[in-house]
Amino acid sequence: MEIVGFLLIIFVATLLQTITGFGFSILATPLLLFLISPADAIQVNLILSFVLSLSVWRTLKREMNRDMLKRLIIGSLPGLPIGIVLFLVVNLVVFKLIIGFVLLFVTIFVLSPVTLHPSTKRDVGVGALAGAFTTSIGMPGPPILAYVTGAKMPKEQLRATTLAFYLFIYLVSFVMQAVVSGVHLSVWNHSLLALPVLFLGVVTGQKIFKRIPATVFNRVMYSLLIVTAGMLIFDALSEF
Repeated sequence: MEIVGFLLIIFVATLLQTITGFGFSILATPLLLFLISPADAIQVNLILSFVLSLSVWRTLKREMNRDMLKRLIIGSLPGLPIGIVLFLVVNLVVFKLIIGFVLLFVTIFVLSPVTLHPSTKRDVGVGALAGAFTTSIGMPGPPILAYVTGAKMPKEQLRATTLAFYLFIYLVSFVMQAVVSGVHLSVWNHSLLALPVLFLGVVTGQKIFKRIPATVFNRVMYSLLIVTAGMLIFDALSEF
């Protein structure tokens, strides 16, 4: 039953990522916490997110904003070691609370009318937050998602730029975690088990994308995020 739940989470998260351009790590990581250990959940997410980003890179790389990408990467560099420290010291209960409140805040922010216009300082700042989020909880998505929803630039360019950033941040974060805390065999087993479902989700998502508006799936994703955040917060508070 645990395997079925694991594969279902990977499929749905991949589907949402393929259709909307966001959603895999934001949805997969918190849900995986209910099935596997935090360390395994984060590292499995980093591996699968990197593979997923790489699988669609060819079709988007020409659209990216190289200047914005450089600023995001530069900003992420000081954030990466900060995230590693948090990864090593935060316990499971606090970990769930952090992710729960982050998801809740980001979802509310995205649904609000607030807009953020891209600038050099904001690119670097968001990159720093994304770096810390990735090495600590395996999710660069929350600060990036909150930022780009109000960005005044072509959506194709935004998607390609953030995707290129994900390729960098996921790979570097995984290497850093592997060096600092190692990688359990269970992480590789779960990742290999998920790969066929991951590619099935990509193919299915590309077909569905042509038939159903992405706005429908955005609403589904936001609903899932709110429910997931509530479940994590309630579960963590019940353990105090």
